[in-house]
Amino acid sequence: SQNIVGFGTEAHITVGLEQLVNQQWSHVWNVTRDFEFDYEHMQIDTRDDLAWVATPWASHGFAADRSSYLREGRATIILRREYDGWVAIHTHFSFRPPDCDAPQSESSSAEITHSVAHPAELQAASHRYSPR
Repeated sequence: SQNIVGFGTEAHITVGLEQLVNQQWSHVWNVTRDFEFDYEHMQIDTRDDLAWVATPWASHGFAADRSSYLREGRATIILRREYDGWVAIHTHFSFRPPDCDAPQSESSSAEITHSVAHPAELQAASHRYSPR
């Protein structure tokens, strides 16, 4: 959405898509490769034309010397269904706390608690949202 509000790993708070891209994503995507949401541990809930997604993510970042390192984090995304599909109206991306274990598939209870949107639609929306 053009009116998206976001919190990120670089920007404290952004209001509007242009600010989100300029203050957060343009800094991050240039030094990020292989970004993926963890669909196995993704939690989704929908109510009417709103949905929220909470999921771990992983990517590879690059240091100043161009060496690669693993980055892990978590994201919360709020989406609104519009005439052309789901659009993000709020995002919050943060790094995984250093003393926090990564999710284990044995303990996962990922499920859609109110099925209005199919996970593939939300996956497509997240890819459409990504400014890469």
